[in-house]
Amino acid sequence: MSKSLGKNLRDVLEKVNFIRDNAVFKEDLKQFATKEDLEQFATKKDLEQFATKGDLFLLREELLGIIKELPSKEDFSDLLSSVDNYAKKVDTYFMETLSLKSQFNRFQVSLAK
Repeated sequence: MSKSLGKNLRDVLEKVNFIRDNAVFKEDLKQFATKEDLEQFATKKDLEQFATKGDLFLLREELLGIIKELPSKEDFSDLLSSVDNYAKKVDTYFMETLSLKSQFNRFQVSLAK
């Protein structure tokens, strides 16, 4: 969809919001709209600038493609398991490093004697 389509949609929404919020028109909304009222609101040319069924179909297909690319619960679970395994390995490495540091310090002390 183009930028002009978004602008036209915003214009129509502004008109709708104005009519909804304007107290003068609230009484008029209780009656059915006439053809002239509808032509004042939006002409056929205005309506043609909105998205067509083809545009909506393309947008739907694009959104479905994006949704398919999103990670699934299984993907997230696998990632979480991998992170947990990595954290466990880092913790083991840290403990081994502390143990080796302690052994090294004792070795230095024994060499100094």
